[in-house]
Amino acid sequence: MAFADDHVSLIVEMDKKLFVQAVEFSLDKQWSQAEPIYRDLLTRHKYWPELGNNLALLLLQTDRLNEAEKMFEQALRGTPSYKTTLHNRSQLYQYLASRAYDRALGEHKPAALPPLTLIETIYQIKKNTEKEIYENEYVEDSALSD
Repeated sequence: MAFADDHVSLIVEMDKKLFVQAVEFSLDKQWSQAEPIYRDLLTRHKYWPELGNNLALLLLQTDRLNEAEKMFEQALRGTPSYKTTLHNRSQLYQYLASRAYDRALGEHKPAALPPLTLIETIYQIKKNTEKEIYENEYVEDSALSD
């Protein structure tokens, strides 16, 4: 069991470094560099809301609004009360409503994206990683018993 814990800790530490790299790319507006890192990390850590939040912001910056909206929803599934992601999602909904209103009035000037917050630190690693490990073990155990 200690070996498994050490292995998980090593993966988490490597992934934290990748997250920092993706954040740096995002801050430099290097969206094509950051996106594959966020997506790769999400395959291993679907409950890290910071990943989904930041990927959603990237998608907004590259004008993929529908995908961004879905990504905010996904990020909040793992941690529904995550304030930064809730705020960013709310800002997106206000932006979408404003765009729809402008279109209804026949205005063609696109509204600017509201200020959104990029998350630069992963806060709930232990809790979320344990949740993922439990789910993976449960899925594996269930598959074996079938």
